[in-house]
Amino acid sequence: MSKYDKLKKLTINNIGLFTLNNKTTIGKVIQVNSPEDFQMIIGLDNVMFRFHCRLSKSKIISDKKINYINKFIDLVTDCSCSNNELSDIELQKLVDKNEKLLNVKCGNFDINGNLLVELYEFNNKVSVQESLTDLKILEKIDDNEGIFKFNST
Repeated sequence: MSKYDKLKKLTINNIGLFTLNNKTTIGKVIQVNSPEDFQMIIGLDNVMFRFHCRLSKSKIISDKKINYINKFIDLVTDCSCSNNELSDIELQKLVDKNEKLLNVKCGNFDINGNLLVELYEFNNKVSVQESLTDLKILEKIDDNEGIFKFNST
């Protein structure tokens, strides 16, 4: 049976709703604007996907952009930008060299289409969110209100 014939025969009872919620996988950061706006490549069942992401259950409280972007990059990449203020182009050139893999716990999508994620260093139990919270860059929040509902009618 071809994939088209199979698709023609599927009904609501044959397939579940798409979700990544609670799926754990491996990924790497490929673009950073902030902990609330970054992109990752994530491997799911031997297929690589690119997602716009946001750290789940947290929001930025630091008012020093250079501080939180540099610290986030230091935690999620194998690049170091110390306390240097880099242009967006310089920052992307730096992140393009990133080869650091992270454990990714996927959540839901927010209403803007960002995949909410918890990030952990590869083979480490400490989350990036916890590290940034300890540094007073993030605070924990309940982000259930801004969740996109696939099954809403």
